[in-house]
Amino acid sequence: MAAFNGSGTYVRSYNWQVDKINGVKIRADRMDTEMDGFALGLSTCVTRDGQSPATANLPMGGFKHTGIADGTARDQYASVGQVQDGDNTWGGTSTGAANIFSIGLTPSVTAYVAGMTVSFIAHQTNTGASTITVDGLASKNIRKGDGTLALEVNDIKIGQTATLVYDGTHFIVQSQLGINVGNIASDYFSYLFFG
Repeated sequence: MAAFNGSGTYVRSYNWQVDKINGVKIRADRMDTEMDGFALGLSTCVTRDGQSPATANLPMGGFKHTGIADGTARDQYASVGQVQDGDNTWGGTSTGAANIFSIGLTPSVTAYVAGMTVSFIAHQTNTGASTITVDGLASKNIRKGDGTLALEVNDIKIGQTATLVYDGTHFIVQSQLGINVGNIASDYFSYLFFG
């Protein structure tokens, strides 16, 4: 029984014109073999309505997927527009009580992972050590510098776009505007000389 040859070409079991030339009559067993080959070939294809998903990596041969929708879950494709717009890292304007910044991403994250980057517009100016909560997960401390320095007053200011990167323990402020340089200098000096 024939089907695809491993390079994407369908190969039939028989050629009826050749059979005619060779005097081979149409027979049920040969018809069944041919039809079983068609069935196998069709069953090997990926159906466009999703009934039969891929069972191996699908090389695209240098072509691209087009007309895709924005991904809404972590295991879906993201469109280039969605990536350019920062949909998966942009939290909009934060909310929360004093020194608490809460944001939501699209799609939502289910765990914090080292290297995760988030950005948001601060809804408040911090007055001291602060935390962030992303998509309702556990609160994490926001730190500055090398991650050992807690935020101090005005390190994040209302209306500022803040960018943070998770280091596996804390979210570290990356946005230069959000770092109180004077506080870092004094904190670092204290850290060096007083431990």
